[in-house]
Amino acid sequence: MKWSDAQQQATGTKGNLTIELTINSKQAKVNGKLVSLDVPSQIVNNSTMVPLRFVSENSGYEVTFDSNGSVSTINIGSGTSGNNGGSSTNIKTTPVSLKGKKMAIVGRTRGQAEEDNAVAKRFMVLGMKVTLVDEKQATVKLLKEYDIVYFSPTVNEKYVKDGQMKGLDKPQIYGKRQGMAGISLAPPLKPEEDGDDEEEEKEKTRFISFKDPKHPFAVGLSSPSKVEVFRKVDEKKDNMIQLGVAGTKMGKNAKVVATVEGKPNEPYIYLYEKGSKADDGSVVPARIAYAFGAIGFHKQLTDDGWKIFTNIIVWALQKQ
Repeated sequence: MKWSDAQQQATGTKGNLTIELTINSKQAKVNGKLVSLDVPSQIVNNSTMVPLRFVSENSGYEVTFDSNGSVSTINIGSGTSGNNGGSSTNIKTTPVSLKGKKMAIVGRTRGQAEEDNAVAKRFMVLGMKVTLVDEKQATVKLLKEYDIVYFSPTVNEKYVKDGQMKGLDKPQIYGKRQGMAGISLAPPLKPEEDGDDEEEEKEKTRFISFKDPKHPFAVGLSSPSKVEVFRKVDEKKDNMIQLGVAGTKMGKNAKVVATVEGKPNEPYIYLYEKGSKADDGSVVPARIAYAFGAIGFHKQLTDDGWKIFTNIIVWALQKQ
């Protein structure tokens, strides 16, 4: 922890995480991004007092408060994961640093897709070693060399939908539902759905809701019950289609993390834990999640959206 007397600011750094807190300010910075605080940092008896819940939860931990008579206890532990019913179940995790982790981004024509470059830059800043892998070159053997694999929404579905990625035992994040269907973690697309989810891109709802506000994916969010994922744009002025969120289909054993805001039965982000069952009865070999399946999402993803994205990567890399 470093202290700046001139700025009245405390800065804490651990691994890829940096938190800046300014005395009497209800805003803090997490990796350079402004985040609102319920309670500001204060100086009491010449000591700097920081909001424990905020610091702990932004470091990937869950904080609970128990009171029994005159004794109160604060518990700091690993996060929780919501299941399909929205209740919580404990997940054993180990804190992980992104620094030095190897990430493969599988997408369209290596280096040519803006979406893939934006994601690469984001995680390189956080200390990861990122490689853009051309969709035509992606094989299970090649991808096993990485710590985590992200399948971009830019990838052509023919390279992921027919089970080509079965046997990949590394954590995986999908922005392409066809990829989830290919490994039996989502239902196969119907003929009329086979494409790049154009209808989802036209959906105007921009907010999602977390089933469990204390879920690891929701760390650092000020209001998990209503999170703006895509910023509002002027379609004519900004020359882009307003992206939004829409419900997606998933396998029967998936755990819903977040739904379309106001539509609790329409899942938007879901996950599979290592060791759970796919629809074909096979064992899921690593942590896998689906989120943000839209072409051009990088231009409209909000700070909270990027925060969720980062939380998903951190969760996927944690050891169970």
